[in-house]
Amino acid sequence: MNNKILVVLLAILLIIPVSLAFELNSNELTRNICQGNTILFTANVFGTGNFNVNLDGSASSWSTAVPNGFILNNNARTIYVYSTPNNNVAPGKYNLNLIVSNQQETKTIPFTINVDNCHKLQITGDNLKEICGGEIISYNYQMTNLGNYKETYQLKLEGPDFITLSQDLISLNPGESKNAYAYVS
Repeated sequence: MNNKILVVLLAILLIIPVSLAFELNSNELTRNICQGNTILFTANVFGTGNFNVNLDGSASSWSTAVPNGFILNNNARTIYVYSTPNNNVAPGKYNLNLIVSNQQETKTIPFTINVDNCHKLQITGDNLKEICGGEIISYNYQMTNLGNYKETYQLKLEGPDFITLSQDLISLNPGESKNAYAYVS
């Protein structure tokens, strides 16, 4: 009889923690993004309980989780985490913690968001030339859009009035190069 009681007690002890426990997982933990775009992380919760969902970390101010609360009874639910860094977010590495809790425990998934510099411009060209009085020479500058978007750049000079530009605006598609000239008289 003591063996039967022991077996029943062991079964009860094994069942109780399992019924209160839950699993939290995600397939993708790191993503790259450009400013102004939106990425989506998904996480899956398996278990039982009344769940709360929160976000924490350096990317939490421009991220949201849906839903932020739900009830499960030994089944699964997907959590969607959307992140949209605005144009004021500097390129770099940001952390975003998905925090899921029921009344018994809390689990966290640490996501990493790499905000890329998607607006890169490369300028190459002439640095130094000698000029004699009365001559007009040109400085050639090649501009290449190394970013991900079509960009329009406004060109300005700071310096003496005897330097002029060939144009004030230049539009470049991603990967495209164009020349601009500065004339010195």
